[in-house]
Amino acid sequence: MATGLKIEGAVNPSFPATVNWPDLSETWTSFREWARNFGYAALHTLQVLTFSRIRTFTPLDWQGELLIVLQTVVLPLQVALLALAVRRRFQR
Repeated sequence: MATGLKIEGAVNPSFPATVNWPDLSETWTSFREWARNFGYAALHTLQVLTFSRIRTFTPLDWQGELLIVLQTVVLPLQVALLALAVRRRFQR
C-alpha cells in the first residue's frame, strides 16, 4: 500500500513536501528521517483525533482518505473506552 501524506499549503517551510516511510537501514540519517516522519504522523493523528478542521497534511490517495475516516471513528472510541476503564479501575 503506497499511502502517504502531502503538505497542505505552506504552513511551515521546514515540513517536507511529502511524508514517505523509507527503509530503515544501518545509517543514522535514515533513522532520523524515520523518526521525523513518525513525529509528523503523530501530529496528523492528533489533528484527526481532536477533529481539527485545519490539517497540516492531506492524504495522497484514496487509501489515505480511507485511513483518515477509520481514524476518525476508531480513535475517539478507543479514548472513550480507555477513560471508562480508568474510571472503573479507580471506582472501587
